[in-house]
Amino acid sequence: MKLRKKLIITIFICLLCILGTALVFLLKHRANIKVDYCKGIGKQIENLKLKQFQLNVIDYGDTQENVIFYFNLKNKSKFNHDECVEDISIVRNIVTEFLNQNPSNKLNNRLVAFVFQTLPGDSISMFNYNNNEKLINPAQFHFFSFLNVNLSSATDFYDAKIIDIKVDEKEKLYLLKNFKNLEKVYLNGKVLTEDEKKYLLNILPNCMIICNGVSISDVNIE
Repeated sequence: MKLRKKLIITIFICLLCILGTALVFLLKHRANIKVDYCKGIGKQIENLKLKQFQLNVIDYGDTQENVIFYFNLKNKSKFNHDECVEDISIVRNIVTEFLNQNPSNKLNNRLVAFVFQTLPGDSISMFNYNNNEKLINPAQFHFFSFLNVNLSSATDFYDAKIIDIKVDEKEKLYLLKNFKNLEKVYLNGKVLTEDEKKYLLNILPNCMIICNGVSISDVNIE
């Protein structure tokens, strides 16, 4: 009788574990992937252990030539900008790898945008095309909006063409020489001296430089 009772209890506990696992699976966030050929990369992104973001929706933009990946924060109360930048770098790398390994995937022929919703009304964006909607290299995401990455920790973005950078330490302005492809850069934070501005114009002669909202160069990039 005691053995039967122990068996029943054991079975009951096992059932509870199974039901608990099933409930966790059902409650787990799942992205709404509306573009069939994005299901593979969508699943890879969902499996990433991102600190701040989770994939929410993959959908077409204004036309089917434009695909947008929408992300939102996992927990707004634990928002951390530096971790957001880390997540974006991780997503960027895995998407580039996916496109390079799957050249026949239709996403390689699309204008692709990533929108990372941060605080209410704010977002960070990443593109594989410029402002004129010209597709340069589908697997390369060189264009950023409102990323505001710290200059001292911007190593992952040295190949960017358009980017926002926070100048956290003026003595590290020399690091901008590492951005070999820059076409337009928004520098935010420290107020720069005239000598520092001249230095920037010297190391970035073909780049449109905007310091705290004011252009200091003659280069004009649309």
